[in-house]
Amino acid sequence: MISKDLTSYLLKYLQELLKNRKQVLKDKRTFQVRYTEETSEILQEFLKEDISATEKAFAVTLKDIGTTLHTIGAGLASGLLREYGTTKANYFYGKAGKDVEEWLAEIDQMIEANNMADRRRVAVAAAHLRDVAAE
Repeated sequence: MISKDLTSYLLKYLQELLKNRKQVLKDKRTFQVRYTEETSEILQEFLKEDISATEKAFAVTLKDIGTTLHTIGAGLASGLLREYGTTKANYFYGKAGKDVEEWLAEIDQMIEANNMADRRRVAVAAAHLRDVAAE
């Protein structure tokens, strides 16, 4: 038979051991949760930086595509590039002695220089008609 003191000692020792084991498990879970949260935050930050860099690269690529399309003369690029208003053309009044072909060439040069879309050519030319020519 085991003595009463030994039984009491073993019981206390086992209780202390179980208590310590519970604390170790609790600490381990806390560490795992903190580790997971920190890892998640780090990964989210990397993801944000990666998305930002990708968006910037995508914008540059789109601009380059637009410039290339414009350079090779594709009509698709007209919406991607900026229109300017730096070059002006004279108005056409329809008076005798004024050459309509010369005026149209001037309008064409202005439209090209200002990077205006082809679909706006007629509207721009019409806006430059005055008096009898506008009727």
